[in-house]
Amino acid sequence: MALFNFFNVPKHRSFNYRPRYYDPVKEDLDDRVKVAQSHNDVHIVGSHIRGKIQKAVYEGRKSAMSPLISRIIILVSILVMMAMVYFFADALGNFFK
Repeated sequence: MALFNFFNVPKHRSFNYRPRYYDPVKEDLDDRVKVAQSHNDVHIVGSHIRGKIQKAVYEGRKSAMSPLISRIIILVSILVMMAMVYFFADALGNFFK
């Protein structure tokens, strides 16, 4: 009779998982220390000047090249579309001959 036992579904296994190295008190302390350190950061005048200058130069180059690149992309796309129309019309002409 055990061969025809189609509806006997085994029970699922349940696990009692507890992390090994979790300490809620330490986690809470670490979070409070991070918040306190973020409030104690002192802004040093001139510390970000170099990065701002580099970013400004990059943005200036990027904006200066943007119209040129967009024009090139538009011209190339128009040429590709014209070539596609030419070859498609040529293929249709050969198809109807």
